[in-house]
Amino acid sequence: MGDPVNKEVEKIKSNEATPFASPTYSGSGSPQVPGMSPINPYADLPPPSQKVPPKDKAPKRKAENEVPEGWIKVPSKSRPGNFSYENKYTKERIGWLPDRPASKRRKELPPAPKVEKKPKPPKLEGEEKKIKDRESIELALEKLLTLLEKQEPEKFITLCKAVHKALFSSACKPPDVVDSTKNLILKVLAALQKDPKMVVTSENRRYVRKVFEKVIEHKDMYPKSRCYQLDTWIMRCVHHIYLYTDDSFQFNKAAKVFSEAVIEIDKNSKKTIIEEAGIDSDYGRTKEKIDDHLLEERKTVIVEVLHTLLAQARLPWAVASVNGVFTCITQRRHLFSEEQLVQIDECYEKLLKKKSTDSTRKDDHTGMMQGRVIARRRAF
Repeated sequence: MGDPVNKEVEKIKSNEATPFASPTYSGSGSPQVPGMSPINPYADLPPPSQKVPPKDKAPKRKAENEVPEGWIKVPSKSRPGNFSYENKYTKERIGWLPDRPASKRRKELPPAPKVEKKPKPPKLEGEEKKIKDRESIELALEKLLTLLEKQEPEKFITLCKAVHKALFSSACKPPDVVDSTKNLILKVLAALQKDPKMVVTSENRRYVRKVFEKVIEHKDMYPKSRCYQLDTWIMRCVHHIYLYTDDSFQFNKAAKVFSEAVIEIDKNSKKTIIEEAGIDSDYGRTKEKIDDHLLEERKTVIVEVLHTLLAQARLPWAVASVNGVFTCITQRRHLFSEEQLVQIDECYEKLLKKKSTDSTRKDDHTGMMQGRVIARRRAF
């Protein structure tokens, strides 16, 4: 074996000859340079097991209710208590919180937030559907009845439209209609013509007539005890309204209804020979008895028509029908009460006065277009 001292001397000599030799790196730890103290470049770093928290370089998120630039939060005009957002450049308004700054161009508005659609309830079928429809239509009729009883003229047309729409429901038609719904319909119809003057005003006639014409389509479903009263209401709300028309056919047809109604009242008030003899049941001719209040209501409707007939008597093609109704009523004065006779006499006197003025009118050369017949002049 060699001398260890000699080996150490040789090692020192080799290091002095190459003072700047390349560092030796064994793969672990820090590299070492001969003749220099070892340096660890990773001394200042924490061990890999410790994580450095990331720096907060992202901008802060805006608050949920913060209004973007260019938008102004203003009170809503159409939704009291809520707010709208106005573009300060274009003065456009939206009803939701914008998600972007305001644009200086018109019609460049942020999209509205998506609203999740509620799932539709399952469709009812069979008897469940009939019960549900019946409950909903009866609730609607009760609300309409409450509003009609208040007698508010500004809401009358809207209520007429609602009643007309309700009558189209399957719950108001046979065979699904029940007695409780029928009674509610009759109450609504009675409240609809509670004020006869409101029925015949120019703006209400059309809507009232449509309601009762729909009732006529299914008139057979109502009980027979109510049919007489229902006919009286139809006279007031359909035939009376047709007297305002300029159609001669419709006018004469409606006027005939009232003449026949007077004749029917007179006929029912008289006893036939068979009835006086007390053998009407043997012949199967038992007359249906009508309550006094129903007869009185029909007479009232007939008297209401006289003022309309008097106003239409100026038309040449209406004169014959007007005279026929007045003649039919005056020949049966005993059927009416004293108050009704006062109105009848007043209207009849006006009609006679009108006839006298027409007969004594001087010759008019305007022609027959105004209902005036020019008298012929014979030259002698």
